[in-house]
Amino acid sequence: MKRSFVFVALVLFVLSASQTADAADQWISVKSKNFNLIGNASEKDIRSVATKLEQFRATFRTLYPGLKVDSSIKTTVIVFKNGGSYRPFKPRRADGKPDDGIAGYFQPGSDINYITLSIEGGVPDTLGTIFHEYTHFMLDTSIGKANIPTWFNEGMAEYYQTYKIAEDQKVTLGIVQSNHLALLQQTKLIPFDQFFAVDNYSLHSSGDRARDVFYAQAWALMHYLMQGNGGNNVVNLQRFLNLLLKETPPETAFKQVFNTDYASMERELRAYIEKNKFTASLFTLKEKLTFDTQMAVSPLSDQSANAHLGDLLLHIRAYADAEAQLQKTLAADPAHSMANTSMGLVKMRQRNFTEAKKYLERAIAADKDSHSAHYNYALVLSREAVDEFGYIQKFAPESVSKMRASLTRAVELDPKFAESYRLLAFSGLVNGDNLDDALKNVTQALAIQPGDPNFMLLAAKILLRQEKFDNARAIAERVAKSTDEKDVRSEAEGLVRSIQQIADSKAAYEKQIADARARLNAQGVQVVLPNSRPPVFLKRKDLTDEQVAKLEKEREIANINRMIPPARAGETRVLGNIESIACPN
Repeated sequence: MKRSFVFVALVLFVLSASQTADAADQWISVKSKNFNLIGNASEKDIRSVATKLEQFRATFRTLYPGLKVDSSIKTTVIVFKNGGSYRPFKPRRADGKPDDGIAGYFQPGSDINYITLSIEGGVPDTLGTIFHEYTHFMLDTSIGKANIPTWFNEGMAEYYQTYKIAEDQKVTLGIVQSNHLALLQQTKLIPFDQFFAVDNYSLHSSGDRARDVFYAQAWALMHYLMQGNGGNNVVNLQRFLNLLLKETPPETAFKQVFNTDYASMERELRAYIEKNKFTASLFTLKEKLTFDTQMAVSPLSDQSANAHLGDLLLHIRAYADAEAQLQKTLAADPAHSMANTSMGLVKMRQRNFTEAKKYLERAIAADKDSHSAHYNYALVLSREAVDEFGYIQKFAPESVSKMRASLTRAVELDPKFAESYRLLAFSGLVNGDNLDDALKNVTQALAIQPGDPNFMLLAAKILLRQEKFDNARAIAERVAKSTDEKDVRSEAEGLVRSIQQIADSKAAYEKQIADARARLNAQGVQVVLPNSRPPVFLKRKDLTDEQVAKLEKEREIANINRMIPPARAGETRVLGNIESIACPN
């Protein structure tokens, strides 16, 4: 994600004024092959936006046939006719005012993606911000963010940001970004051993200047690999991508494909920038990319338009505004499935689970074939068991039974929706029943959305429960190095520490048992160790029940004490019992 681009994450706020589909507007729905578009713009303009998005996607797929650009997460595009109708849905600047310089943004989600833009003044020749972020989305969908080097991900997005197509067939790629070039011509390159080591988290936690240089250098390197050296590197770039798909370590893949080391490539790039002869690629596709005849157009009711706008507000965490928007739909159509689903999720975020379940039950009653309603009903049930601090002990039998029934139905309705498998796996992890099935479910989710950090962490936790420590640690460490989300990185690093602690405790426990067994065997006591559970002592006739119980108690205390760090200099360890805990708040 590029800092200077508009990429609205879940932390943005929108105007708190009443937002509704203007009754004077005519909202329409345009369904193209891969996108669902709605808007109050003219049919001609919405069709034009649909065509450009389809052309970009088709071109990318043609250039990289090995990539899987189809996703289980659908994308809805909202096209506003002007800045006035779009303004309530724009992100706010630091001063709290809407950023009126924004013409569009890409909002990702676990269940739906939104692309929003205004076409005031005509459909723009290039949708740079959208193309940039949609490139990330296609790469993440096919390879997985955790598996893609940051320089490659950002370099590809920068390169394809300037995509243009004329006459539905003549494509231009690699248009020079003068701001990047100017920065690189007056700044030293980041040494390649550091440049290739930058991960998503460190990139977005660095200063503005450092980030700008990184983006510029990523663009320049990708431009060189695409356009430089007579275009001879393009085939190698495809080979590099194929090796990443096979989970080859990036540095190994780079050296293997380009037959060079980082230092040599750094010299080549510096010479390329200093030469200052950047060219773009112009090529003509074999066939015209026309999609107009494949589009289905229909009017969209105010109720449905408001439901979509309310769901957009939900996805950018403007819950109060989303609730007001959705109420307008439900007041006119209480059985509207999408509005009930979104309202249920608003109530869930407000921790009003009783109301949340009511709305989701209405959504299912209104549309029994909505996988979204079934999945989100299970999601509400799962969140109901989580306390306000994010902890959960166990799902109640009745609750987990309802969850799994609803998720099973969601999978039947849409077997390509990864979140259903994730939640099934989570229910198995929490209740500890049939961990093998839980691992199969999260593996299926990762097959649909490879490299998803949350899915990967769930897999690591299941492997931890199965005491497969090395596998669990490897996954958690990959997430910690690849994510740009602070909370996810913190969770991954905490999980790595927990895995090590539990592995060490198990090893210490097993050593303790081995020592105890050797000692007791020397005393003539037979010890049976069933699997990894606490030992069962077979009583010798000269050992009383009280003596066996004492041995077992000593074992428990010794095992606990082994987990406590030794007292440091100047510290005193005190042994006692906690009788009560009081919270002053």
